Amino acid sequence: MSRRLVFCLAALALLSSYAHPINAQGIFQHEDYGIGAGNLLTLSGGFGMVGDTKIAAVSLDQASIKPGGLWAIQSDDAFFTQRAGAIGLGSTLGVWQIGSASGGQFQFVAGWAGSKIEGQRLNVDLSQGLAQSGGMGAAAASQQFIGGSLQMAGSPTGSMSESRLINVGQDAALLGVSISGVVVAGGISVETRQIQADIEPSAE
Repeated sequence: MSRRLVFCLAALALLSSYAHPINAQGIFQHEDYGIGAGNLLTLSGGFGMVGDTKIAAVSLDQASIKPGGLWAIQSDDAFFTQRAGAIGLGSTLGVWQIGSASGGQFQFVAGWAGSKIEGQRLNVDLSQGLAQSGGMGAAAASQQFIGGSLQMAGSPTGSMSESRLINVGQDAALLGVSISGVVVAGGISVETRQIQADIEPSAE
């Protein structure tokens, strides 16, 4: 969902907030996603080339607008890429990669004069390694995760919003000649959590 559309929907929801029955029902929205990928490339002796590419995209959108001025809108977008390749001549080469990401968010609006709660979570883990010995060889590997989230919710008693943007990646390369032995390994991990609450007294 484009950010422009999100804000247009929010504006329409606010315009509808002038008639709010006491018994307006609440809103609950929840979304989750998970991405996992792995690579294992090997070459041994002779001449050879290997490679692999993986791409995953996630786009989640939710919107709820109710009579009485209750509204909630959220979107979650993610893009993950994993690439690896190796070329060798009389060498032993190995490339491995493991990448995973999981995220989610929720919203709760408890009636036109009730509490509002929003929360987001994200975990990203990337690791990879390259190894070469003997002969001539070259290898490269890269992983990247980009994820953004937006939440907006409101009622006649107020509104709230929160957003998140994560960009994490890793790149590695090696070039080995003659009897050299080369090893490159690394990893990166990101974890985010946020929650906000607007506690309102219950309407009598």
